Amino acid sequence: MIQKDLTSSISVISRDEIEALPVSTFTELLALQAGVVVTGRDNIHVRGGRANEVAFLIDGMYVADPLLGGLATQINNDAIQEMSLLSGTFNAEYGNALSGVVNIVTRDGSDKFAFKLEGRTSEFGIRRYSKLEENRINGSISGPLFIPQLNYFLSAEMDNRGSYLPFGYSKENTFFSKLTTSLIPSVKMTLSNRGSLGKRQSYSHAYKFIPDQYLRRRTDSWQTSFTFTHSPENNFFYDVRASYFNQGYYSGVDKDTSQYLSSNQFQYFEEIGTGFEFYKLANPLQLTDSRTASIDLKADAVWQIGSVNEVK
Repeated sequence: MIQKDLTSSISVISRDEIEALPVSTFTELLALQAGVVVTGRDNIHVRGGRANEVAFLIDGMYVADPLLGGLATQINNDAIQEMSLLSGTFNAEYGNALSGVVNIVTRDGSDKFAFKLEGRTSEFGIRRYSKLEENRINGSISGPLFIPQLNYFLSAEMDNRGSYLPFGYSKENTFFSKLTTSLIPSVKMTLSNRGSLGKRQSYSHAYKFIPDQYLRRRTDSWQTSFTFTHSPENNFFYDVRASYFNQGYYSGVDKDTSQYLSSNQFQYFEEIGTGFEFYKLANPLQLTDSRTASIDLKADAVWQIGSVNEVK
């Protein structure tokens, strides 16, 4: 089917595809799409653009870092119903994006009880895999809450990964909860809460013998959103969304800036390597500590006029 009013390229990943593909994060899902390159843990580049030129939305609300740009959250795959990627020329409804728009639609609770629990590990007795220390547990539960018109959905994930190098790790914890009700005819209301906590440290060859003095990164994000959707007619509906988003980022070595060493105070292990290969006393020269909070309010309406005209 050809959409005559579509001005951009769009890729849609459905729930069935998410369950079928051998991926553990939604960034890995994006990496499978044409024109997308993922560097590091969550730096996403679309059509050669910078990571901060991509807009990220969850249920229509922005979740990008307003200070540093780029992706500022994580959400586990169990919570995703559908994910779409728009690249190229976007409609006027999207802002703060130059190379791509990623929109994630979360799952609603089901009318029947459903439960899932899954675990994966690399520690099963083979040394080459066990030393990676990869352990992942994720699960979800959903069903009706007291009455059929009120449904809930809960999901959570713990993803811990080590490294085949002398040091380095990545720890990510996420949770998602959602209440959906359709008690009022032609009206749907949802209330959702989502959070993520991340800790990671990359490997640096120069800091091989003093990993405690190398950069550690911590991220956290929390979002509460409410959506009200009303369909007064078959060809007309509108929705109102409100969201509170709080996120933080830290990159440093967990000590006061007065204790940081200048480059002329760095010392090397003279008896190891070339004598100028491994630090004995040092620390990175950068420190980033940021926190932002944003409140968003958004309203949309769609009116289908006849078979060929639409007002949005």
